[in-house]
Amino acid sequence: MMLSLTTLEYDLFLGLTFALVAVKGALIAFLSKKAHDKIKETGKFTFGFVFGVLFLVICLVISRVIYMYFDFVLTNFDPSTYYLFPNVFYWKLATLVATIGYAVFIYVTDLRVFKFKFKGIFAYLIGVLAVILFVYPVNQKSDFDFISTFALVADIIAVIIPIFFIYMGRKRSPYQVPSMLIAIGVIIYAIGANITTESLIVALVSIFGDTARITVYLISLILKMAGLIMFAYGVSNFAVKFSGGAPITSIPSNRESSQLKLPRSSTQPAINASS
Repeated sequence: MMLSLTTLEYDLFLGLTFALVAVKGALIAFLSKKAHDKIKETGKFTFGFVFGVLFLVICLVISRVIYMYFDFVLTNFDPSTYYLFPNVFYWKLATLVATIGYAVFIYVTDLRVFKFKFKGIFAYLIGVLAVILFVYPVNQKSDFDFISTFALVADIIAVIIPIFFIYMGRKRSPYQVPSMLIAIGVIIYAIGANITTESLIVALVSIFGDTARITVYLISLILKMAGLIMFAYGVSNFAVKFSGGAPITSIPSNRESSQLKLPRSSTQPAINASS
C-alpha cells in the first residue's frame, strides 16, 4: 500500500534528517580536531578510543546519507517498494556501512578499555552478520521483512557498547558522568533506530492503521537526535578529560580484577583514548 505523506510531514522528516546529519557532522569535526591535535602532540597516530568513535560517526553519516536517498528519492517511504532493485541494494549498503562502524568501535573499545578481554568476539560477530545481511538474496517483500528483522540481531549484540560504559561509570571518577551519558545516549539512539524495523511497523500498522508508520518514523528521528546529542556531549567530555590526563579510577584494582576475572590494572590508566 502506498504511504501518503503530507507536505508538512515530508518537510518535517527531511528537516529532522538533515539536522541529524548536521549533529553527526559537528561531532566528526570535533573528534577530527582532537585526533589531529594528539597526532601533532605525540608525532604519531594512535589507534585509540577517539579514533574508534570518529570512525563510527563517519560510518553513521555515510549510512544516513544513503538511507536518505533510499527514503526520500527511491521509495518515498512506500514500503511496497523497499524490496525492489536497486532500492534494496542501497538499504543493504547503508546497513552494512553502519554495522561496520559499530563493529570497529566495539573492537577498539574492547582493545583499549578492557585490554582485549573479549578477544574482539563481539566485533567479529557483528561483522559476520553484516556480511550475511548484505549478500542475502531479496526477491519479495517477505525477504526484506526477514533481513530487516535479522538486522536486529547485530543491534542486540551491539548492546555491549552501553554495557561497557555503564561498567566504567559505576564508580565515582572524572569519567563517571561522561561514561553514563555515552551509555544512555547509545541506548536512546538504538531505540530510535530499531523501532523502524519493518516487521514491527507492519504489526503496528495492522493495529493502528497507516498513520502508525508516520508516527514511528517521527519518534525514531526525535529519539536518534536526542540520543546522538547526549552521546556527542558525553564523548566530548570524555575526550577533554583524557586530554587533561585525569586518572581513571573506575577500572578495577588488581584484587578486584582477579575476583571479577577482568584484566589486571596497573598504575597507568587502563584506557588509551588519546586518538
